[in-house]
Amino acid sequence: MAQSRLQYGSRSLAIFGVLLLATQEYYPGMLQMLQLGETAAWLLILIAGAMVTLMVWPAAAALRRLPGGNLHDLVCAAFGKWGAVIHAPLLAATLLFVCAIVLRETSEMALTANFPHTPQTVAVITLLTPAVLTAATDKTALIWAAHLTIAPVMVGLLVILAGTIGWATPGFLAPYLGPGPVALLQRAPLAAFHFGPVCVLYTMAGGVSDRRQLVQTLLMVPVIGSIIFAIIKANLVMIYAFPTGLSMAFPMHQAARLVIGGRFFERIEGLWLFIWVMSTIAFMSALLHASALCMARAYKLRTFRTSLLPMAAVVLSLAYFPVDQAQTILLNEAMALPVGTVTLALPALCAAVAALRGKLK
Repeated sequence: MAQSRLQYGSRSLAIFGVLLLATQEYYPGMLQMLQLGETAAWLLILIAGAMVTLMVWPAAAALRRLPGGNLHDLVCAAFGKWGAVIHAPLLAATLLFVCAIVLRETSEMALTANFPHTPQTVAVITLLTPAVLTAATDKTALIWAAHLTIAPVMVGLLVILAGTIGWATPGFLAPYLGPGPVALLQRAPLAAFHFGPVCVLYTMAGGVSDRRQLVQTLLMVPVIGSIIFAIIKANLVMIYAFPTGLSMAFPMHQAARLVIGGRFFERIEGLWLFIWVMSTIAFMSALLHASALCMARAYKLRTFRTSLLPMAAVVLSLAYFPVDQAQTILLNEAMALPVGTVTLALPALCAAVAALRGKLK
């Protein structure tokens, strides 16, 4: 059936959400944070995280009070079934675009840093195939896969932080307000789109066994994510003084090269390639699963799996749309506001409309 009855705990959903956010730290698209916030990129992401938390709160409260408790039910409560028919392809297109950008960025990073003579098609297919197969599983399998992936991702980030302490210069954080408080507030909505994967949790909220903890769980994810983002951004600014960091296509890979592994681990950054590939597959599978699930619920499909292969073809086509890595980053920046609007602002709007219509029990 399109909607699974399998259940899992609220803590598992929180781990899944934190994984989706923490994984993005490895992608070049996060350079936009440094570009927008300059030396105060860490502060910019905290402001953006606060904005996202305020948008997640009404959506989470509405999901808790709906019988089905997922994003499809929320859209139906706000705008009816025809609203869900329009919303589903809009959300799917947005998530597939993000998935394609991540696929292109990760393949470029792997080939440039580790396999310069390998055709890009090999890297793209190698990443996309297991992501599609994982997306075809049920939600519980995705949740347990997140439990296995979250530890290497977080340990990888912690090792980079600990290993680069000697290279950090706290004075590089000055001026501490970067472009100024007004500019930070104005640019925060553009940085908020990095929290867009939170909407994947909305599609899976119906499976949470303890409904009373749903709001707290969904609010916890952007809070923890913003803290992780802020620490990493402050570390990068202290290592590579602004604007030097903007010239690096893969800042986290460059930071990993600074970690000294001793005599027998001279190319220790190669260990992170496994983490990046594993986390990317988990990230893309979550987006593909959420996209297919939304379409199945809106169009009454017997199973969401029937739309996975067409969606994979769309992702593959979009991944080759940018000419090079620079254009990929520019396209990602240009779509920041639309992606944030669809994934974060629209669910909050649906919650407000549903409340005004008296659809929340």
